[in-house]
Amino acid sequence: MQIALSRPVPSKREIVKKKREALRDNAILVPVYLWFSLVITLPTIMGYILSFTEWNGLAGLPVFVGLKNYLTFFGSKGYMSSLYKTVIIGGLTFVLTFVLSFFMGLSLNMPFKGRGIFRTVLYLPSVITVTVSSSVLLALIVTVSGVINNALKTMGLQPVIWSYSAFWKTFRIVAYTVWKGVGFNALIWLGGLQSIQPQLYEAARIDGANRLQELLFITLPGLRSYTSYIAIIGLIYSMQIFDAVFLISRGGPQGATDVIMYKIYNDGRIGFNFGMAGASSLIVGTVIILITLVSMKISDGREAK
Repeated sequence: MQIALSRPVPSKREIVKKKREALRDNAILVPVYLWFSLVITLPTIMGYILSFTEWNGLAGLPVFVGLKNYLTFFGSKGYMSSLYKTVIIGGLTFVLTFVLSFFMGLSLNMPFKGRGIFRTVLYLPSVITVTVSSSVLLALIVTVSGVINNALKTMGLQPVIWSYSAFWKTFRIVAYTVWKGVGFNALIWLGGLQSIQPQLYEAARIDGANRLQELLFITLPGLRSYTSYIAIIGLIYSMQIFDAVFLISRGGPQGATDVIMYKIYNDGRIGFNFGMAGASSLIVGTVIILITLVSMKISDGREAK
């Protein structure tokens, strides 16, 4: 025989108290709601509306053109080329950041002297502003008086002409972006590594497992959720590379690093073609959402197994 346990009915005073707490909590979040509406929701709605129009933002009203901007995007070699360059540069950045941060996380999880200082130094690039970090990079690679070229001259080697080589421009963008993001990801890996119970490693060593077997059968399965998070965030960020291109190459030389986000910037801020910029932004946003959904689906499938 089962006895149903009834919950005590809250008094009127308790109900009023809960309503006041809920009202207070929502009042605290009002600035967040306003910021989200002004910075994200409103621009998204405006971009969606403008994507079906032609408008320079200076004179007259937007002119409705239907799907013309979307057809231009998919029919133009320039936009497809920018999307391709985004995949190449973003893919290199994603793979290098993912792999390097993982091994750095493993090294940070090992006991050694000065580990706290090393963690701070590793994370520091993530919190330095883009303007400061890019200025430091520029001081290192200036063709005439840069630190790296001066060191090469001292060793009797030829200086590198950074500004006119598509390879070195791409290298600088990838290296800078990896340098900025690897510390943050390494700390996330570190958090995942420290969440794995040490008794599992002790039991594996008793059974005769070596380091590689511990990595494959304990560490990697234990980091599955962290792997999914870092992969999804990395993929999203790789599709949105802009600041490094803006500060280092401005899309050059001859459009070799003209990624899609920089092309959108040129459409809106330089070319005053807000309709095309809006359409391109929505297409890129849709691609990012699809990548995120597919990644989450794959991640959920692996966790279910």
